[in-house]
Formats: sequence, structure tokens, C-alpha cells
Amino acid sequence: MKPEPDADRLLADVLEESAPPDFRDALLDRTLKQVRRRRHLRQWNRGLLAAALISTVGFFVWKSRAPKVTNLGAPGEALEIVTSQPLSPAMIVESSPGMVRMISSSLSTVAIIETSPFGDGYRELNDEELFAFTAGKPSVLVRHGPHQAELLIVDPTVEVVSPADKLTQ
Repeated sequence: MKPEPDADRLLADVLEESAPPDFRDALLDRTLKQVRRRRHLRQWNRGLLAAALISTVGFFVWKSRAPKVTNLGAPGEALEIVTSQPLSPAMIVESSPGMVRMISSSLSTVAIIETSPFGDGYRELNDEELFAFTAGKPSVLVRHGPHQAELLIVDPTVEVVSPADKLTQ
């Protein structure tokens, strides 16, 4: 006869005094079922992991070897056909010379005026400098107050005296 393993002897010693004899068989049977279930679950998980890895590797290999499709549509669908017609004569605008009156000027009749900002080069004229602008024409300077004066240019043909600003307009 073969010797009993240590686990069986220990179990026999513990359960011998307090447990009935059929309890020992039920306990051993239940423990073996749990061990088998755990082993079966581990094998099932390993199998699923192996299947997932093989599927993933297979997918990447299949994608890398598959030909690349660049144009998915038919060639005729990418082109647009445009048709055009000539314009009707009513829609065409024409111009001809002589329709616009031309204004020409010469240097002798045009005075060039330059302007500058208010603060630059502004200076007040005295009476002699003001009369220098009316050289050759009879003119009069009339003072209305200490800081207000009016320059009048006399027109000999009309015998009416008018202010200088009305003559220049």
C-alpha cells in the first residue's frame, strides 16, 4: 500500500474529531471543482488573448499589403463641363473719342498752390506786404478795429469799390 500524502493526513486529522465522514468527501469534491474551474478560466483567457493578438497582427499585415486606392470615383465625375455663349450686342458698352469735353491748360494760365499744415510757415503780413500783392491796381486798406482790417480793390471801369475777397472768387 502507498503512503498517504501529507495533505490528506492533515485533513484527516483535523476533520476526524469534529466532522462527519461524508462531510470530508463533499469538502474535497467542492475544492477540486473550484480548482478545475479556475484552471479552465485561465486557459480560456489565454486562448482569447492569443486569438486577439493573432487577429491584430493579421489585420496589420493585411492592411500593409493591400494596394492603396487613390481615386475612388470614376474619372468622368471629377470634370465639370462649362458651356458659354457670346454676349448680346445690347450688353456691350462702347466708347468713342469726342464724347468727353477735354479741358486743357498751359503753364502760363495755371498757378501752382502748395499747402502745408497750419503751424508750418504761417506768418502774418504787414500792410506793405499786403499791398505788394495788389501791385498795379488801386487798393485801399480799411481798419475796423485793432485786429481786423479789410482790403478793398478799386475797379476804375465800374466806379464801385468792392472787397478783395469778392473779386478773387
